[in-house]
Amino acid sequence: INQRRRNHNESPSICKRASLFVTLQHQSALGNGEGSHNNIDDDNKSRKDAPHPLTVQPDKLIHKLESFIPNISRNRMAKKKRSLEPKATKDESRSYNVNDALINACTSLVYFLNNEADSLNTLDNQLQLSTETVESIRQVLEMVLVQAVRAASEVGDFVLINKLIHAAVGYATAIAHKTNNTAPLLTPRIF
Repeated sequence: INQRRRNHNESPSICKRASLFVTLQHQSALGNGEGSHNNIDDDNKSRKDAPHPLTVQPDKLIHKLESFIPNISRNRMAKKKRSLEPKATKDESRSYNVNDALINACTSLVYFLNNEADSLNTLDNQLQLSTETVESIRQVLEMVLVQAVRAASEVGDFVLINKLIHAAVGYATAIAHKTNNTAPLLTPRIF
């Protein structure tokens, strides 16, 4: 009976591959298959225990933002160094790798800011951030955003600049909604 229900052109190996595809997608949704949960209750419990946004812990947030600066700066220097090499010694694949590394570093910042904003928006309680704390976050955020915008423009990825601006404004808006502090988190001179 199962043979009659199956399309006569499908082989058993196609069905196995389709089943494998569905299984892989399910594992991907649970976390790339690494340490995936065997039941749905464990997966739901892990979502409830998700870490709070780093903004709740300003020292860790500042440290995380500072970690983007040397990464982007190092890749920018590698790109400049690469552009100064004589054309005869240039390898085009290395040039693309430097550009990709810059784009990846900036995209990582975009994802981080978007995730922080999403986490802040789902946070139930208000944040108590002093003016000094907001000022220190602002300084580090400005430094990393300036580096990222410059890097994206050097690579010529202007869509990425738009994503950086959108993520930064979204993050600043999320902080503004979760605090009573009136100190600005972003200044127009960054962009």
